[in-house]
Amino acid sequence: MNTVTGLSPHHPTFCQGCSAPIWFGITTVNHKLMPLDVRPDDKGNVAVSRDTSGTWWARVVKKNLPARAGIEKVYTTHFATCPKRSLFARTVKAQMARLAPMIDLQTRRRVG
Repeated sequence: MNTVTGLSPHHPTFCQGCSAPIWFGITTVNHKLMPLDVRPDDKGNVAVSRDTSGTWWARVVKKNLPARAGIEKVYTTHFATCPKRSLFARTVKAQMARLAPMIDLQTRRRVG
């Protein structure tokens, strides 16, 4: 059984942005860590199941592949609920939106 802090809903860690309790599921597609809110949420879009080694696997629920009742629980990714999610944005547009208030563009404009 996996008892490493943050890798189980029973042993959560805390978001570095908002300090909410979270845990990480491992995505079935590319084996990356996906932050999840601690409590299951029927309105969420991430299906989570645990294998025999205790590893918690996460996948995005789709219309043609809904959560399997009795096998998977549904959670919400913490990216959807974190008020500080822009701190962790990976897209250039999101990073620029986060940095824009910190940069005084008037002092950086070229004159002439």
